[in-house]
Amino acid sequence: MQRLATVLIILLLFLLPHHGAITVFAPDWMRWWKEGVLLLLGLTVILNLFQNLRNTLSKLPLQEGGILRSPDFYALLFLLWGAVLIALNPDPRTALIAFRYLGLGYVVYLIISCGVTKLWSDGASASLLHVFIASLLLSVLFGFWAQFLGGYEVLTSWYSNTISSWVPGQTIPLYHESDGIIRMQGTSSGPIEFSHLLVVGVYLLLFRMSYGTTKLRSYEAFKLLYFFTLLLFLLAIYFSHSRAAMIAVVILIFAKIIQQFQGADLRQFKIILSSTIIGLILSGVVGSAFAPSLLHRAGTSDHITKPIEAVKTGFEKPFTGHLGEWGPAARAKNLIENNDDKAPIAENVFADYFVQLGILGLLIGLGFLWSLWGGFEYEGRVFLITIFVLMNLATVLDMTPVSITFFFFLAFLYQSNINQQRE
Repeated sequence: MQRLATVLIILLLFLLPHHGAITVFAPDWMRWWKEGVLLLLGLTVILNLFQNLRNTLSKLPLQEGGILRSPDFYALLFLLWGAVLIALNPDPRTALIAFRYLGLGYVVYLIISCGVTKLWSDGASASLLHVFIASLLLSVLFGFWAQFLGGYEVLTSWYSNTISSWVPGQTIPLYHESDGIIRMQGTSSGPIEFSHLLVVGVYLLLFRMSYGTTKLRSYEAFKLLYFFTLLLFLLAIYFSHSRAAMIAVVILIFAKIIQQFQGADLRQFKIILSSTIIGLILSGVVGSAFAPSLLHRAGTSDHITKPIEAVKTGFEKPFTGHLGEWGPAARAKNLIENNDDKAPIAENVFADYFVQLGILGLLIGLGFLWSLWGGFEYEGRVFLITIFVLMNLATVLDMTPVSITFFFFLAFLYQSNINQQRE
């Protein structure tokens, strides 16, 4: 079972960066490939847990620090609350579609956290990271070909007919324009998805796959490949013109610099907080000097006004929320019923939680992040803070490859740390 789970995880990590290309070039049913892989992986995990029930019960994470300190508890509670809201909703089908975007990451977390922990204690984990980085690199190379080496003209006739949470009916491999700027998106479904996946790649390169590790230290070729890959990822994020991703990268780089100067065993909240604040300031200064068009691009004010609008709407139903009335589910419903793909978008994950899931859904989501913080060391906390910043700058969980990737690596880092503590 463990071998099958490994194969499925490798397939998931390799294909996530190419979801856009799969949507365009593969048969229509293939757009559900990730849900199919996750279903098989979930069934594999359940069978494995039943086969090793005694061992499973003896290592329940709920026993470490109490139930309120367990991310598994909050993930399960989040899904249960979503099920209650779906049952209460007058349009349960739309509510279910909406909760697919909001809750899929928590399903991924539970599958990875509960079922495949053996992978994190040996060399298999490094191999999984290499698969994801290599897949991101392929997406980036495709992006540079499409944008600078003639791919633009080749790909103009290929469109996606799938309703997207980013741009319904968009051209996937050839990027849409924003204020006259063509934004790189590799083989992802859009520049935001592309750039946010690359943020994870940059984090892994900086904190989990340093060329200075024992296995790579004696190989100059690997050192060169490491820096070349990191440089390509940073350039690709810049050409995606994602301001949120650029801010996240500055935070990661600054946090890495502090780690190098202060030592590896950093646990103080003030160190990570200062990294985030200085990173945000540097992003604004550098952006104003070198890329003012990005900072003043149309839609910048939406990141302030739309979350405020979502919070105001949320107070109309502070307990049960407006599940299915915001985001891509509402967009798809409008397109079918009114031939209009417009729908309100919160532009902030936590505002989205509040308006769609009510105050209880928001508190459970925050509780999940809080419980992870207690189980992380410095590197894990840097990743958590980076994701927290991104979640405040966009409704990134509407893009399922991003949601799956974020929650997958949260489970990966948490279980890696738990295993180290047990050893």
